[in-house]
Amino acid sequence: MSPSLLLIEDEPMIADLVQTIAEDMGYQVELADTLQGTAAALSAAHPDIVVMDLNLPGVRSEHVLQLFSDRGVTAPITLATGSDGFKIDAVLTRGRELGLNMQAALSKPFDIERLESLLGGPTANVS
Repeated sequence: MSPSLLLIEDEPMIADLVQTIAEDMGYQVELADTLQGTAAALSAAHPDIVVMDLNLPGVRSEHVLQLFSDRGVTAPITLATGSDGFKIDAVLTRGRELGLNMQAALSKPFDIERLESLLGGPTANVS
């Protein structure tokens, strides 16, 4: 069974790029672009890794982090964002306070090699 990646992203071009890279690395990708879609994806399965956009329309990142905490997500979480460092640091800190495995932040537009490094290949992320 392939490891799974939950991709939370509302920009189709970025979602397609990340999905293609992840699938090429052996991941099965579940895409969500809303809080409700994220909740539905978490009800279906527990991801092995999460890549999360910080700026979904009408959704505060803190609500997504709380959902992860409530659902017992243990997967490494990478933030994908065009936000400034202050917001990134605040979200990483809040996630860690909730006991989440906050891995890193990728600045948009991001370097493909950095994304591949963070994904680490499927065998690196399967427990």
